[in-house]
Amino acid sequence: MAPFAGGAAWHLGQWDTMAEYVQLLSDDSFEGSYYRSILSAFQGQQDHAQLHLTMARGFLVAELRATLSESYGRAYRSLVRCQQLSEVEEVIDYQRAKQEGNIDRQEIIKLTWTKRLYGMQRCAVLFLRPF
Repeated sequence: MAPFAGGAAWHLGQWDTMAEYVQLLSDDSFEGSYYRSILSAFQGQQDHAQLHLTMARGFLVAELRATLSESYGRAYRSLVRCQQLSEVEEVIDYQRAKQEGNIDRQEIIKLTWTKRLYGMQRCAVLFLRPF
């Protein structure tokens, strides 16, 4: 239940509660690494966030190998997770650009996010919370 509770706390913006649930997750799992990367990014710890992101990708590779050989339908969840990892990495990149004062890079990332949001179905946009 910790991944569900951690995700719920994240979407409610309850970072301290999310941290409590994430501590319950195994370090040797996609969920543990993924949620730790999000928390680290929120706390401005880009290096830790990137480390956890790399670990999460490692767990995902094994999952993708197994499911892609079967069918796209089985692999869909893993492919969505790949996109989620890419989006966390964009947040890390944005934070680094902000620290470096690289306004051009920030604007490129913002434009990418805007285009992505406009490409979503209308009902899905209603559930987004700012990072």
